[in-house]
Amino acid sequence: MHLAVQDPVTARRGERALREQERYWRLGFDLLQRELRGVDEYLNVPSSNSKLLRQDFPRFCQWAATARDIELPSAIDYDDYLQRGKEKHQQIIRLDLLRRLFNRPLELWLVLDRALYLQEHGYEVGVYQFCESVVSPRNLLIMGKMG
Repeated sequence: MHLAVQDPVTARRGERALREQERYWRLGFDLLQRELRGVDEYLNVPSSNSKLLRQDFPRFCQWAATARDIELPSAIDYDDYLQRGKEKHQQIIRLDLLRRLFNRPLELWLVLDRALYLQEHGYEVGVYQFCESVVSPRNLLIMGKMG
């Protein structure tokens, strides 16, 4: 059920742009930290505020490195890491398109499964769409009354 709230329809255009930028900045920093640490594993970075995202990628990397006690060398090709982060982000977007194909069918299956459970336990059940998906991706209502 968490797939529905990940749908980009729930965010404004400016928020979506900042979220996308943060993703590829985080991916660029992830590539940087893996190389600096010599460890090929993800390193969690705390949530950042929107002020940080309105600055630039080198400042973001400095913030993230400080948050994770990583010392950054003075000579870093930030443009390279940023570009590689964008490329990785594009790969993830392509994989996400495949996942999205299954969002609505999975949500419908879960809603119908819950409705069937209620029906099997003596309820008269109806499933309704109460608004368009552009208003809310969670737009299904299970209504039941004891029969």
